[in-house]
Amino acid sequence: MESLQQSVVQRLRATFPELPVYVEQPGQGVQGPAFYVSLLEGSQVKLLGRRYKLTDRFDIRYDPDPNSMEKNKECVQIAEQLLEQLAYIEWGGRLYRGQSMRHEIKEGELHFYVAFDVYLILTREPEPTMKKIEQRWHLQ
Repeated sequence: MESLQQSVVQRLRATFPELPVYVEQPGQGVQGPAFYVSLLEGSQVKLLGRRYKLTDRFDIRYDPDPNSMEKNKECVQIAEQLLEQLAYIEWGGRLYRGQSMRHEIKEGELHFYVAFDVYLILTREPEPTMKKIEQRWHLQ
């Protein structure tokens, strides 16, 4: 769900206005602290009737300042803020709760994982109405 991903990006931009947020990996030569939002996995499960559960799992990668002497500390501080800021995301006028949040620091980069479940009810296509029916009968 691309627009859900855009809601995550908007939340990051509002929380960290001084940091760039990328949906795709930028080209070579980009340095400095930045966020990269990737959709890791999406799934759809049919529930009862016309109901569906859609789940999107995101990896929000944070590259700390390459000149920083305390990269781990910086990553931990960012992770704590992400836990709070991604607890709820607004999308389509509704709030969705961030679930299965966890983070790890690999090779000096923070990887923050979060999933969002969206429940949908698909609309039915209107069935064609009957045209005029006429019935005649006789009494004997």
